[in-house]
Amino acid sequence: MKTALLIRINAWHEVWGTHAIVDEIKRYFDVTDVITVATPQTDTLKFLQHDPRYKEIILFPPNESQQKTLTLWRKIFTKRNFDYSILAFDSELPERQPKHLISLFLSPGKKYFYQTGVGFFRVWSTKGFRLLYQTITFQLSQQFKLRWQKKLCKKPPQFLCDLTNQPIKRILWMRPDHLGDVVMTLPTLKILKHYFPIAEIDALVRPESAEMLKPVNDFNQIHILNIKPYTDTPMSNTELQELKVSLTERHYDLSIDFRGDDTLRKLTYNLKIPFRVGHSDWKVNQTPKDYSFLLTHPIDYPMGAEHSIEKNVGILEKIGLHSSKIIFTLNVEVKDLKSVQTVLRNKNITSKFAIIHAQSRDYTRGWSSKRFAQVANYLVRHYGFQVLITGAPVNSKYNEEILNKVEFPSKVHNAAGWFTLTELPALLKLAIIMVTIDSGPMHMAAAVGTPLVAMMLPNFTNSFYPYGQQESVMVPTESDIISLAENKENEGLMLKAITVKAVTNAIDRVLREKQSIHQ
Repeated sequence: MKTALLIRINAWHEVWGTHAIVDEIKRYFDVTDVITVATPQTDTLKFLQHDPRYKEIILFPPNESQQKTLTLWRKIFTKRNFDYSILAFDSELPERQPKHLISLFLSPGKKYFYQTGVGFFRVWSTKGFRLLYQTITFQLSQQFKLRWQKKLCKKPPQFLCDLTNQPIKRILWMRPDHLGDVVMTLPTLKILKHYFPIAEIDALVRPESAEMLKPVNDFNQIHILNIKPYTDTPMSNTELQELKVSLTERHYDLSIDFRGDDTLRKLTYNLKIPFRVGHSDWKVNQTPKDYSFLLTHPIDYPMGAEHSIEKNVGILEKIGLHSSKIIFTLNVEVKDLKSVQTVLRNKNITSKFAIIHAQSRDYTRGWSSKRFAQVANYLVRHYGFQVLITGAPVNSKYNEEILNKVEFPSKVHNAAGWFTLTELPALLKLAIIMVTIDSGPMHMAAAVGTPLVAMMLPNFTNSFYPYGQQESVMVPTESDIISLAENKENEGLMLKAITVKAVTNAIDRVLREKQSIHQ
């Protein structure tokens, strides 16, 4: 009887991004037992524990130092016998998680890597050597750069210095992140304008967010930094150099990094901006492993249950910029409203309509095309709504899957690519209701006041629910998750634990509440 140890790279994709690997291990290696590792705080632990494919789940303490982790790992696993040890990863490469790589080498048995979309390969294969080389060179270069820049950085941090009395004339507002993250950072703009009414505020965001921010009048200029998803690595060094030139000409007095990554810390330091604000772990760890020492104002980023909007506002409060009320809105211009209405008339959508947004960049947040079709049928049959399934052009194929399963094809429309990001808030504002998974448009809908039914994963709910509509969020219950795991109906998607009936009941409740408000 053969046994395999499965090690995964990160907290969330450790389950969903490499979920199918358990069956693949059994087929590829002809093993009978698969053992894996999880942390007690993981939201998906119940799911793992009730998945019958695992022989054993070994609990391991989270967020320990590398040395402590490896000592504990050696103590536990050198006494165990495995035929194979496999390090699996999805979007995040081992080069940024060296302790996982070392853990693999400390584990018994033949050693393999597994990458989603690539498959299994031996550690000592050509691909394995390439991965090891990337990890070693990346870690060495990081340590060299850190030590070199620490020697150059002579100015000590100015912890929690009040900036309200400083002569701030130009501010660089930075959030090169996903659409939803940018939307949830916009309330800070009103606070900055209140304290520095004559200051010019420029935004630094990713390309897709730049289009969305065009109607935001409080920004003087919008600059673009294209960062790879889920990393702090710029897409192009050439683009980064060109960006430095354009930003240097602006002579900023204050920069605020709401994302918190090394690219932005190094960029603002090199621009010689006098006040550089951002969240970091400096006060917790006086020898941080990142570039937060380049900030003049490193802020403790609150890691509790606060919403992301409240955390962003909290960064400003630490530098003396307080606000008694959070204003969460997204500007809808008249020209965009007229443009959307013209498109709807041309598509013969003249009656009340609902919106379904069915896809996210992160596929682990997905639901089911068949179930979305059933929800669309319900909206047409029970309320007489037309239904628009929104998305970017890249979502059109998945939207067609939904359309092919609906009962009323003349009433349900694939609206992927119909509207620009500047027009999307206007479309959302006109909708009666939006049924959505966790996505950027969900936060945009919340900002313009559109009633929502939002399906979200448990670990994102506290910090990223649609602000002002927490009661609209649907999260799989523990019993649903257990049932899903036991029946192997997962397909890597936890949201499948939410039934169509639960969603239609939520739609009825939200529409009743909306009707009572307007009576």
